[in-house]
Amino acid sequence: MSGNIEPTDRRVRRTRTAIVAAFNELLFAKGYDAISAGDVAERADVGRSTFYQHYSGKDAVLAQSLFGLLKPIAQAGFDTSPDPMLTVVVEHMWSNRRLGRTLFASGARPVMNRLLRDLIAEALSAKMERDGSALPRSLLATHLAHGHLALLDEWMSGRHGCPASIMAESIHELAHASIHRVDATLDSGR
Repeated sequence: MSGNIEPTDRRVRRTRTAIVAAFNELLFAKGYDAISAGDVAERADVGRSTFYQHYSGKDAVLAQSLFGLLKPIAQAGFDTSPDPMLTVVVEHMWSNRRLGRTLFASGARPVMNRLLRDLIAEALSAKMERDGSALPRSLLATHLAHGHLALLDEWMSGRHGCPASIMAESIHELAHASIHRVDATLDSGR
């Protein structure tokens, strides 16, 4: 997650901000699969070498762009009640569902899965080490990431009449149940 640490140098922040802004403009205009790192560098008015000094490619820019959106989803299930920020994020996804559905159907989906999986694994790391779980956290994190994104993808289709608050609560409850079911299963097997 080192790419998500805010740099202190103003020039670095300005360059990264320009790259992310250019990426987002292109994302709306062309779609994820049609964007190249060169397109982003050109739109941001930076050289390709400058682009690559800051990001390894367009997947890294996408991950940076989605970090704040996916972080509350990754945290779902670790507290006894849903974080209100989760509802805000889900409402945002509903409001931007046209772009969201496009991202979910593109090469961005694996990037979102990896980022969400890594964020969940990070949150699970402390919990499972503390609880002494034998199940690899990457396995549970992968399950939760794919499940969350599949649920959101289907919900954003609009075929299901469900408000954002219920969706956020459901994400929390499903994650909470999965995490604590693994704990209970491991406890009974000890």
